Amino acid sequence: MKKLLITTTILSSLLVTPVIAKEKLYAINSGSLTGSHSVMTAGWANDLASEYDIQVIQAKGCVKTQAVLEKLKGEHAIYNYSSKWNKKEECSAIAPTQSTILYGDLVNGVVFTKNENNVPLATDGVTVAYTDDLSGEWLAQIEANQNITFNKVRYGGSQELVVAVINGEADFSITSSPKHFYEKLGDLKAVYNLSSQEVEGVPSLHELGASSFTKVGSTVYAGPARDSFRASMKEVYVDGSSSKNYHDVSLGTISYISKSIDENWELVQNN
Repeated sequence: MKKLLITTTILSSLLVTPVIAKEKLYAINSGSLTGSHSVMTAGWANDLASEYDIQVIQAKGCVKTQAVLEKLKGEHAIYNYSSKWNKKEECSAIAPTQSTILYGDLVNGVVFTKNENNVPLATDGVTVAYTDDLSGEWLAQIEANQNITFNKVRYGGSQELVVAVINGEADFSITSSPKHFYEKLGDLKAVYNLSSQEVEGVPSLHELGASSFTKVGSTVYAGPARDSFRASMKEVYVDGSSSKNYHDVSLGTISYISKSIDENWELVQNN
C-alpha cells in the first residue's frame, strides 16, 4: 500500500503543468532619461510585463540605439523615434519603415483663433502670431498662394501665442507646440492643423498652399513577429494602462495605435 502511495505521488508530480518561460522583450529608451520617450518606454514595459520578460535599456540617441539593435538581432525589441531626427544622417538606420512601424503619435500642431471668430485665415490684413522661422515660412507661402498679406507678429513662446489671441492682440496664432492651446479649448478653436491631412475634422494647412508638417513620435519594432507583437500591445492598451494614461494626459498628442499600419505609415511618411 505504501509503495502504491509513493508511486502515485511521483506520477502526480510528473503530471504538473510546467511553467512556460516568457519571451524576452527589450524596451529601448532612445531619448533622455526624463523625456517623453522615457515615460512611454516605461509605460509599455509595465503594460507588457504580464506577457514578456522585460528588460529596459537606456540608449540615448540614434547611434547608441542602432548599436544596441545590432546586438539584439532576432529578439523582440521596441524603441522610440522622433520625426525631428529625419534630417540627421546617423538616424536613418533606425527610422521606421512600413514593416517596422508599430504606431505613431501625432503632436497636433494647429492654427487657432477665438471660438467666436468666423473670419477666414486667408483674409488680407489679419494679424497672425507665430514664434519661429519655420512658421514664418509657412505663413509666407500662404501669402504668396492666396495673394494676401498678413500682419505677422513674432512672439517668444507658445503660451504667449494663446494669450495674444485671447487678449485680441492677434486674430490667429500658429503653433507646433499645442499644449497651451488645448488647455484653453473653452475659448479657442483650431481652424487648420499642420500635418498633411485632415485631423479630427480639422483641415490641413496644405489647403492654403503651406508645406507645413508636425512632429510624429513613432514606436518601432525590431524582431521576428511585428504583427503578433502589435496585437499584444493593442490588447493591453486599455483604460487604466500606463500607456493609455500617458496619451490621456498628453494634451495635443493624438495616438494612432488603434489605426491600421497603412494609416500609421502614411502619417510617418508625410511628417
